[in-house]
Amino acid sequence: MMSDKRYICAVRDVIPAYRRGLMDALKIAGYEVAEPEDVLNWLAQFQAAQGVSDCRFAILHSIREEDDFVTLSRIQKFDPRVRTVALLLENSSDRYARVLSAGASGAVCYAANPTEIIKTLTATLEGAVRLPHSIVDELLSQFTDKGSVVLDNQSVRTLNKLAAGLSIAEISREEHASERTMHRRMKAIYRLLGAENRSEAIVAAVKLGFIKQI
Repeated sequence: MMSDKRYICAVRDVIPAYRRGLMDALKIAGYEVAEPEDVLNWLAQFQAAQGVSDCRFAILHSIREEDDFVTLSRIQKFDPRVRTVALLLENSSDRYARVLSAGASGAVCYAANPTEIIKTLTATLEGAVRLPHSIVDELLSQFTDKGSVVLDNQSVRTLNKLAAGLSIAEISREEHASERTMHRRMKAIYRLLGAENRSEAIVAAVKLGFIKQI
């Protein structure tokens, strides 16, 4: 990974061999890795000891039971800057939608090869949402018609930049606005689209014709 920042990823799964296989692949890709039992405590201790100015934190978390959805929400509430990618044993649009709503920044099939999982993780850290085309098509079909939604040109430009993979910080710089202001704008756009997060907003914008492709 070509960056001055440190990329640190925790791998959460009950199968040791699966964890270690992912961790080995992550190391080759340039990540620092960990396998903490208590991910929130690990984050708190690491951040307190090392600081976060030069670090980007990510978590690969397998979804096996209801408590895993709760964990996604807790991680997002603990520190929204941490990017969590859900590893889905059940590869369905409902499962993708649920983990994104619970706080995951991205999702990928548990059975995907490590290269595919790392591509999804890297895209997520860069501010993009990477989903299989079949899942996007299913999610699009679930949106009801919102033809009354009207967005100004600035909002449309912002949504297209978001879909292109730009982070909030990058969009803020391009639009000469503070990150705080940009977060407020995004929340307003989410409300207009009836979306809860970045992923839902992009899907809704595609459905309504504001974004031509993902």
